[in-house]
Amino acid sequence: MQWDFTPEEVIKGEIHYPLWDFRQDLWEEVSDYTDPEGFEILFWALYHLAMGSSAEDMAIRWREQNELSEEETREQKQQFELIKSTHRADIEMLKAVIKRKILDYKEEGIGVLGEKELSDYILEWISQVVEEHEVQEQSGKTNGEMNGKSE
Repeated sequence: MQWDFTPEEVIKGEIHYPLWDFRQDLWEEVSDYTDPEGFEILFWALYHLAMGSSAEDMAIRWREQNELSEEETREQKQQFELIKSTHRADIEMLKAVIKRKILDYKEEGIGVLGEKELSDYILEWISQVVEEHEVQEQSGKTNGEMNGKSE
């Protein structure tokens, strides 16, 4: 994706770019060559990459969840590496959106003490936005757009 602003501007709060908008922009970018299920897989792969997971770690988790063979796991790792290389800008922007949310938590006085607690807050927040931002294949719109939601 291309933006008229930088990840640094998002982190600093100079630009308001919520996760909802990121997901919508991503959907618009990929909707011509994937369906809603593929979009969600891509989004969650970008999320894990933005949170610092390696392609290898992701492939191992995918293998465990889907009972893949060693060869299928190697192929999955290659897919995650491809996503990482072709979506670098998306990953950097998603990192910025997440960092901005962490700063918002801090400004709101939410006491996020440890890495695990912070990770839980972020995952809960992202899961809630994902649930509200379900994409619809036929219309190209999100369920939020159909219900008048903009964030």
